[in-house]
Amino acid sequence: MENAMPINQTEPVVPGVDTGPNSTTMLVHPSVLVDVYDNAIHAAFSMAIPAGTATDTVVKATPGRLIKIMVTTLGTNAMLVYDNASGHTGTIIGAVAASAAVATVVNPDAPALLGITVQGNAANPAVTVFWS
Repeated sequence: MENAMPINQTEPVVPGVDTGPNSTTMLVHPSVLVDVYDNAIHAAFSMAIPAGTATDTVVKATPGRLIKIMVTTLGTNAMLVYDNASGHTGTIIGAVAASAAVATVVNPDAPALLGITVQGNAANPAVTVFWS
């Protein structure tokens, strides 16, 4: 049986597909698709951030995935989202353009290895952030 599950293997056997520790292949869990870091690729959570929030907002202080950002009130500042558990330094994993219209949806679909933090600014738009 070439498609049989080997003893001591927990992942499915897929002929010709590398699912080893360095693979970038997504595996299907029983109820949700996940990336190689085991974060759901569909939003599991959301957080509203009011317009003009001047301080940084920590959306998630642990690894995860930034799925999308929806503008709910106009702001004149370009809003930046960082892969960071506590502040606005490191890798930018999402951005909303300055003066983006209400209902604008940005789909970064980016892994966050440390966490998800939105940089504060008094001219930021109001947004809803979706993540897993």
